Amino acid sequence: NSGISELEKKGFLIVKPRSGTYVADYRRKGTLDTLMSIMKYNGGRIRNEEIRSIFEVRIALDTLAAQLCIDRISDEEVQVLLEIIEQIRDAKDNQEAIQAAFEFQHEFALASQNTLLPLIFQSFRAPIFTMWERYCDLYGIQSLYESNYAMWTYIRNRDTKGAIEWINYSLGECISGSRQIYYE
Repeated sequence: NSGISELEKKGFLIVKPRSGTYVADYRRKGTLDTLMSIMKYNGGRIRNEEIRSIFEVRIALDTLAAQLCIDRISDEEVQVLLEIIEQIRDAKDNQEAIQAAFEFQHEFALASQNTLLPLIFQSFRAPIFTMWERYCDLYGIQSLYESNYAMWTYIRNRDTKGAIEWINYSLGECISGSRQIYYE
Protein backbone atom coordinates (compact mmCIF):
# COMPACT_ATOMS: atom_id res chain seq x y z
CA ASN A 1 0.00 0.00 0.00
CA SER A 2 2.80 2.44 0.78
CA GLY A 3 4.31 1.87 -2.69
CA ILE A 4 1.00 2.60 -4.37
CA SER A 5 0.53 5.64 -2.14
CA GLU A 6 4.01 6.91 -3.09
CA LEU A 7 3.31 6.42 -6.82
CA GLU A 8 0.04 8.29 -6.40
CA LYS A 9 1.81 11.13 -4.57
CA LYS A 10 4.31 11.40 -7.43
CA GLY A 11 1.52 11.60 -10.01
CA PHE A 12 1.94 8.19 -11.64
CA LEU A 13 -1.26 6.59 -10.31
CA ILE A 14 -4.81 7.59 -9.47
CA VAL A 15 -6.44 5.64 -6.66
CA LYS A 16 -10.24 5.68 -6.63
CA PRO A 17 -11.81 3.98 -3.60
CA ARG A 18 -14.11 1.11 -4.52
CA SER A 19 -13.16 1.53 -8.17
CA GLY A 20 -9.49 0.69 -8.54
CA THR A 21 -6.03 2.02 -9.24
CA TYR A 22 -5.32 3.62 -12.61
CA VAL A 23 -2.27 4.88 -14.44
CA ALA A 24 -2.22 8.69 -14.36
CA ASP A 25 -0.91 11.14 -16.89
CA TYR A 26 2.02 12.34 -14.79
CA ARG A 27 2.10 15.61 -16.73
CA ARG A 28 -1.32 16.44 -15.25
CA LYS A 29 -0.80 15.17 -11.71
CA GLY A 30 2.96 15.22 -11.23
CA THR A 31 5.32 17.60 -9.50
CA LEU A 32 9.03 18.33 -9.73
CA ASP A 33 9.42 15.20 -7.60
CA THR A 34 7.88 13.27 -10.51
CA LEU A 35 10.59 14.54 -12.85
CA MET A 36 13.24 13.51 -10.33
CA SER A 37 11.76 10.01 -10.17
CA ILE A 38 11.81 9.74 -13.96
CA MET A 39 15.45 10.83 -13.98
CA LYS A 40 16.38 8.26 -11.34
CA TYR A 41 14.56 5.56 -13.26
CA ASN A 42 16.49 6.49 -16.41
CA GLY A 43 19.85 6.33 -14.63
CA GLY A 44 20.03 10.10 -14.12
CA ARG A 45 19.35 10.87 -17.77
CA ILE A 46 16.57 13.18 -18.81
CA ARG A 47 14.50 12.23 -21.82
CA ASN A 48 14.61 14.56 -24.81
CA GLU A 49 11.05 15.74 -24.18
CA GLU A 50 12.00 16.82 -20.64
CA ILE A 51 15.20 18.49 -21.87
CA ARG A 52 13.22 20.59 -24.35
CA SER A 53 10.60 21.37 -21.71
CA ILE A 54 13.19 22.48 -19.15
CA PHE A 55 14.80 24.81 -21.69
CA GLU A 56 11.40 26.32 -22.51
CA VAL A 57 10.72 26.93 -18.81
CA ARG A 58 14.23 28.36 -18.42
CA ILE A 59 13.50 30.88 -21.18
CA ALA A 60 10.44 32.08 -19.26
CA LEU A 61 12.16 32.17 -15.86
CA ASP A 62 15.42 33.70 -17.11
CA THR A 63 13.46 36.35 -19.00
CA LEU A 64 11.55 37.28 -15.86
CA ALA A 65 14.76 37.31 -13.83
CA ALA A 66 16.42 39.57 -16.42
CA GLN A 67 13.50 41.99 -16.49
CA LEU A 68 13.54 42.30 -12.70
CA CYS A 69 17.27 41.98 -12.06
CA ILE A 70 18.66 44.49 -14.51
CA ASP A 71 16.56 47.33 -13.08
CA ARG A 72 17.41 46.42 -9.48
CA ILE A 73 20.94 45.03 -9.43
CA SER A 74 23.67 46.98 -7.63
CA ASP A 75 27.19 47.48 -8.94
CA GLU A 76 28.43 45.24 -6.11
CA GLU A 77 26.11 42.43 -7.21
CA VAL A 78 27.32 42.82 -10.80
CA GLN A 79 30.87 42.39 -9.51
CA VAL A 80 29.87 39.25 -7.55
CA LEU A 81 28.36 37.80 -10.75
CA LEU A 82 31.63 38.50 -12.60
CA GLU A 83 33.61 36.69 -9.91
CA ILE A 84 31.34 33.68 -10.32
CA ILE A 85 31.76 33.81 -14.12
CA GLU A 86 35.53 33.76 -13.60
CA GLN A 87 35.10 30.58 -11.54
CA ILE A 88 33.52 28.94 -14.59
CA ARG A 89 36.44 30.08 -16.76
CA ASP A 90 39.01 28.79 -14.24
CA ALA A 91 37.24 25.51 -13.43
CA LYS A 92 39.46 22.44 -13.41
CA ASP A 93 36.67 20.07 -14.41
CA ASN A 94 33.05 19.96 -15.54
CA GLN A 95 31.65 19.59 -12.01
CA GLU A 96 33.42 22.73 -10.83
CA ALA A 97 32.23 24.67 -13.89
CA ILE A 98 28.66 23.44 -13.47
CA GLN A 99 28.62 24.37 -9.80
CA ALA A 100 29.78 27.90 -10.67
CA ALA A 101 27.25 28.19 -13.52
CA PHE A 102 24.46 27.19 -11.17
CA GLU A 103 25.70 29.70 -8.59
CA PHE A 104 25.62 32.38 -11.30
CA GLN A 105 22.02 31.51 -12.18
CA HIS A 106 21.02 31.48 -8.52
CA GLU A 107 22.70 34.83 -7.76
CA PHE A 108 21.06 36.25 -10.89
CA ALA A 109 17.69 35.09 -9.54
CA LEU A 110 18.45 36.56 -6.09
CA ALA A 111 19.35 39.91 -7.68
CA SER A 112 15.86 40.02 -9.21
CA GLN A 113 14.54 40.56 -5.66
CA ASN A 114 11.67 38.21 -6.46
CA THR A 115 11.38 35.81 -3.52
CA LEU A 116 10.15 32.85 -5.58
CA LEU A 117 12.68 32.83 -8.45
CA PRO A 118 15.67 31.66 -6.37
CA LEU A 119 13.49 28.91 -4.84
CA ILE A 120 12.35 27.76 -8.28
CA PHE A 121 15.94 27.75 -9.58
CA GLN A 122 17.02 25.75 -6.53
CA SER A 123 14.20 23.26 -7.13
CA PHE A 124 15.53 22.58 -10.63
CA ARG A 125 19.10 22.03 -9.42
CA ALA A 126 19.37 18.29 -10.21
CA PRO A 127 17.94 18.40 -13.75
CA ILE A 128 19.92 21.54 -14.58
CA PHE A 129 23.15 19.91 -13.35
CA THR A 130 22.39 16.88 -15.53
CA MET A 131 21.80 19.09 -18.57
CA TRP A 132 24.92 21.20 -18.04
CA GLU A 133 26.96 18.05 -17.56
CA ARG A 134 25.83 16.90 -20.98
CA TYR A 135 26.45 20.38 -22.40
CA CYS A 136 30.02 20.46 -21.05
CA ASP A 137 30.68 16.95 -22.34
CA LEU A 138 29.59 18.00 -25.83
CA TYR A 139 30.77 21.61 -26.06
CA GLY A 140 33.26 22.15 -23.25
CA ILE A 141 33.66 24.42 -20.25
CA GLN A 142 34.81 27.29 -22.48
CA SER A 143 31.44 27.35 -24.23
CA LEU A 144 29.61 27.37 -20.88
CA TYR A 145 31.84 30.24 -19.76
CA GLU A 146 31.29 32.26 -22.95
CA SER A 147 27.52 31.87 -22.76
CA ASN A 148 27.37 32.99 -19.13
CA TYR A 149 29.87 35.80 -19.76
CA ALA A 150 27.68 37.13 -22.58
CA MET A 151 24.70 37.17 -20.21
CA TRP A 152 26.78 38.94 -17.57
CA THR A 153 27.76 41.58 -20.14
CA TYR A 154 24.10 42.41 -20.78
CA ILE A 155 23.51 42.61 -17.03
CA ARG A 156 26.56 44.86 -16.52
CA ASN A 157 25.38 47.16 -19.34
CA ARG A 158 21.85 47.21 -17.89
CA ASP A 159 20.58 46.05 -21.30
CA THR A 160 17.33 44.24 -20.60
CA LYS A 161 16.36 43.92 -24.26
CA GLY A 162 19.77 42.48 -25.17
CA ALA A 163 19.65 40.07 -22.22
CA ILE A 164 16.24 38.77 -23.24
CA GLU A 165 17.34 38.38 -26.85
CA TRP A 166 20.45 36.50 -25.64
CA ILE A 167 18.35 34.21 -23.42
CA ASN A 168 16.06 33.37 -26.33
CA TYR A 169 18.97 32.87 -28.73
CA SER A 170 21.26 30.83 -26.47
CA LEU A 171 18.56 28.58 -25.04
CA GLY A 172 16.95 28.33 -28.47
CA GLU A 173 20.27 26.98 -29.77
CA CYS A 174 20.02 24.25 -27.13
CA ILE A 175 16.44 23.43 -28.12
CA SER A 176 16.73 23.34 -31.90
CA GLY A 177 20.01 24.90 -32.97
CA SER A 178 23.70 24.12 -32.98
CA ARG A 179 24.06 23.44 -29.22
CA GLN A 180 21.52 20.67 -28.71
CA ILE A 181 22.17 18.25 -25.87
CA TYR A 182 19.59 15.60 -26.68
CA TYR A 183 20.45 11.97 -26.35
CA GLU A 184 20.08 9.98 -29.54
